[in-house]
Amino acid sequence: MARQLWRGVVFACITFCMIISHAVAQGGDKILIIHGGAGSVRISRQFLKLCDNYSITITGTITPAHGTAKKVAMLAAIRAGYAALQTEDDAQLAVIEAIKVMEDSPAFNAGTGSVRSASGEVEMDAIIINGTDLGTGAVGAVRHIKNPITLARLVKDTSEHVFLVGYQAELFALNSNQMNLVPTSSLIANWTTSNEGWTSNHPRKQNRAGTVGAVAVNSRGQIFAGTSTGGLSGKMDGRVGDTPIVGAGTLADDEIGGISATGWGEAFIRYRVASRIAGLMEGGMNASMSISTVLSGMASRIQDADGGAIAIGKNGDIGFEWNSEQMAWAYSKGVDIHYGVDRGEDINVPLDDSVSTGSTTTESTTPTTPGGSGSVGRKGGIFFGIITAFIVTISVV
Repeated sequence: MARQLWRGVVFACITFCMIISHAVAQGGDKILIIHGGAGSVRISRQFLKLCDNYSITITGTITPAHGTAKKVAMLAAIRAGYAALQTEDDAQLAVIEAIKVMEDSPAFNAGTGSVRSASGEVEMDAIIINGTDLGTGAVGAVRHIKNPITLARLVKDTSEHVFLVGYQAELFALNSNQMNLVPTSSLIANWTTSNEGWTSNHPRKQNRAGTVGAVAVNSRGQIFAGTSTGGLSGKMDGRVGDTPIVGAGTLADDEIGGISATGWGEAFIRYRVASRIAGLMEGGMNASMSISTVLSGMASRIQDADGGAIAIGKNGDIGFEWNSEQMAWAYSKGVDIHYGVDRGEDINVPLDDSVSTGSTTTESTTPTTPGGSGSVGRKGGIFFGIITAFIVTISVV
């Protein structure tokens, strides 16, 4: 009996080690989640307007199921970002490529399509954070940069600083010989749209949807988060919002997760939104509930405070929540894409499909709260290994 038990234990250990080795070799899920801003998604920014001078070529026929320009651009962004994640296993590149697509689209308030300040200028903020070593690059109130997220990475990778602003940030870009400055006019995709609200004395009550962001995790659990925005329409020149502030609008830490937020920046700074979300996630709450809890708390403390956020927990759980009218979001774990704008909307399309394939899109018919969750495969594989080993031991004995 003892020999049979010993044989069973040895066999179970070998089985367990084989399963664990496979799980580790396979690595965790590669996940990318993006947002295109919370607030009210403008009907005027439809697909045909997006096509005007759009730097990304989208071929074929767009079906009605793909909806607004934001949805089309979100699909292009998630595919560009996930391609980098899939081929290079590079979470930073995935975040940057996804954000660049959105910065190049007039459907968003970031890069091209940014709103104007009180003086009619375009001033943009951006940030990129490495969750492994906490390396951070951020820029604020930059005016002549086509892709602010690229400049943020340049600050992180080639300077000894974390945050550069205004003219000096632009001078840094020029002196790097890696970026060219562009005229402000090239960043104003539609004069009427960018002009709305800019003469108002209350810019925070104007349209502020359109900030873009992304969070990615690679198969090794390395997390990056990035955010880019044109800020509030009608803002005072020199105003910098929550986007480029660590712990307010953006945060990444491999030991906790990654977060990118969007909404009224002043409220997000005051309430330390990203830090509070991270604190709840660190305490064991899932990403979706953490975001909801913080947004509710902010709204109870600060009048008119609304917005949303996306997040990936260290174990791969996904969260996307908002307390504003809408939020454009999309995510992929490698097989398909889930995306939406309206509350309860969840459209599903293949990841490797082009925008124009005409393939069937399925939209959830059951109203749900915005948000989602998942789990990284590595932990699931280990758990499966333990259960399997136990069953094998019992069977042999």
